[in-house]
Amino acid sequence: MDSDRRWVVADLLLCAVLSGCVTMAPVDRPSAHDDWWVDAYATEAGEGSRERPWKVAPSRVPPATWVHLASGLYRGPFELAPGARLIGEGTAVVFLEGAGTVVVAQDARLEHLSIQGGSLGLEVRGRVEAAEVHFSGHRGSAARVGPGALAAFTGLTVEGSTGQDGLLVVGGGMELGRSRFIGALQRAVKVERGWARLTAVSSEGAASLVHGVESGLVIEASSAAGGRGPGLFAAGGSLKVRGLSVVGQEYGIEASGAVIDLDSVSTTGSQLSGVALERCTGRVGRLQVDHAGPLGGVQLLGSVVTLEDVHVSDSAAMGLLIRLGTVSLLRAQIDRVRSEGTAGGEPLLGDGLQVRDATLKIGSLKVSDVEGSGLYVSAAASVVAELVEVDRSGAGAVVVERGSQVRVARLVSRAARGPALLVTDGGQARVVELEASGAELPIWAECAEGARVQLGALKWAGERPASRCVERLEP
Repeated sequence: MDSDRRWVVADLLLCAVLSGCVTMAPVDRPSAHDDWWVDAYATEAGEGSRERPWKVAPSRVPPATWVHLASGLYRGPFELAPGARLIGEGTAVVFLEGAGTVVVAQDARLEHLSIQGGSLGLEVRGRVEAAEVHFSGHRGSAARVGPGALAAFTGLTVEGSTGQDGLLVVGGGMELGRSRFIGALQRAVKVERGWARLTAVSSEGAASLVHGVESGLVIEASSAAGGRGPGLFAAGGSLKVRGLSVVGQEYGIEASGAVIDLDSVSTTGSQLSGVALERCTGRVGRLQVDHAGPLGGVQLLGSVVTLEDVHVSDSAAMGLLIRLGTVSLLRAQIDRVRSEGTAGGEPLLGDGLQVRDATLKIGSLKVSDVEGSGLYVSAAASVVAELVEVDRSGAGAVVVERGSQVRVARLVSRAARGPALLVTDGGQARVVELEASGAELPIWAECAEGARVQLGALKWAGERPASRCVERLEP
């Protein structure tokens, strides 16, 4: 699929999911239905009535038939026809020894059950509802939603120990609410060329909460913890998040080639990076990244995005990396970045914000307690900023090099162990107002290396530095 067509498909998926046109309608509830009762502990074989229930559940449930299962074990497989229901009235366990699918359902509903064993717990055909169902012991996935099928699940618990996917959606759609995934699942939910909406869903130990490929994903009030992969992964398609907490995963969110709309996301203790977006377009708002690993707090590679209200604290290597692409950063705060690791054989010095080969527009950037520079701009990047405020940087507050251009309306540097503005290697900087309180000179420009600086008002305890490549910017 070419890139233009891919974006069109992604936009259509996102529009469809968000507009509600793919929201599940309830399974038809026929006004007339038959009720059958089954009790594995019945003292005698009955006739399927409430008073004289059967001991063995029927393997095929006819259309518009509701089967009520009392507490007990019921050997499968089971097949539910349109309008059928399988209802547990106690601790009812349906199971299958060996390979096969425990329950196949088409336009049907399951309630208050435990589904165990088999290669697959539930196969969804047509429109299927499931409420308060517990899945465990499957050799493969707990449930599969195939092409054209739609599932509405709520109150599910999925336990896994085989490294398989929990719920698998391939070419279909799913609404999942108030559900838990526990144990060593590969992906709690995997969606390929379909759509899924998750609300109040959590994973504990799964490698990923959601893994989407060319799909429309909506995640609301959900969480992932303790896995070894990205908490949320999307390749292509669209991704909307309204409330996600990720603790201790490899990445909080990792996405490639996706249309994104992320809001109210927090990541803590990411093993590599809090958020990594490659070739994505869209928006990120209210992002909190704490204790990120050696790839830094946030990575934006070749992306065209707007960032709003981003806060990164206590990360390794760098707080925020922007490479290639075009980014608008409305408000960002970066605190406590430590030096760790190398890139291209060079040590990563712990910069607050690194910009390379990219175009960046900044509304407000506040950086504090970083071992490197507050803002590092390199490799022919272009940065325009309203306010850059840097407290206690280990190097220059703002460093401009390798033919990059920086324009700042107001730059404030406090207690830097280097100049407030360092320009070298063909870099150009234009600062309308500069306030510096460090011990170093406020500006260091390597004129012989082609550096050029335009400086307006300067607030500093010493005299205005004289340099042949630092010219006065008149009001």
